[in-house]
Amino acid sequence: MFPVPDSIQGYAKCSSVGPDYRTDHSLISINCCFVDLERGPGYWKLNCLLLIDPEYVNLMRAVIKEYCDQHKTDGLTPDLDWEMLKMEFRRTAIAYSASKKREQQKEQNI
Repeated sequence: MFPVPDSIQGYAKCSSVGPDYRTDHSLISINCCFVDLERGPGYWKLNCLLLIDPEYVNLMRAVIKEYCDQHKTDGLTPDLDWEMLKMEFRRTAIAYSASKKREQQKEQNI
């Protein structure tokens, strides 16, 4: 018996059980085909080159100041406060990167 998550059971095409010569357990082989699997948005990663962009650094400083001014009396736990600030960082970084990319594409098309 081998547990397989419900999310991938539909992708298992065949399986087999065979002997393993070094242990008293059986060898389980499962072949899966993920060709039809829809990919999600994935994980966001910060483009570290933004950290040397003075405009971006100043923008993030403003985000921190604005966040602290708005939430100083909320009474949130430090962990929740940090998570919310990171969410603001992420949102701002994505918007800034998209804006920079549009500017570059516009310059290339001129």
